[in-house]
Amino acid sequence: MSLQVVLTAAPSDPLALFADAFEAVVLVLYCLGARRIRHRAARRPAHRSRRWPGWSTAGFVLGVAALWVAVGSGLAAYDDVDPTAHVVQHVLLMMVAPPLLALGEPVTLAIQATGRPLQLR
Repeated sequence: MSLQVVLTAAPSDPLALFADAFEAVVLVLYCLGARRIRHRAARRPAHRSRRWPGWSTAGFVLGVAALWVAVGSGLAAYDDVDPTAHVVQHVLLMMVAPPLLALGEPVTLAIQATGRPLQLR
């Protein structure tokens, strides 16, 4: 397994490109939601208690990055050839990415970033 291939040989089939685009859209939406909460807290003193923690954003970004490394990077080029690479993919998909994504609290972010009519009372 060559480090150069792992870093540069990303899959280019349509499904992989769709997955990459989906991950990018999810990251952009998450960051826009966190930014909206941050700006709302800065404008209104009553919302200062609703600041979005930076560690949640960092956890979510790292979780999406772990997903990308598992299926969108050059590591996927070795999944049929090298059993170790395949196992690394499984570990990233089942043990690394889910806790990081959960740490990001995306549902809580979505509820807090939406307007009042959409929030539960």
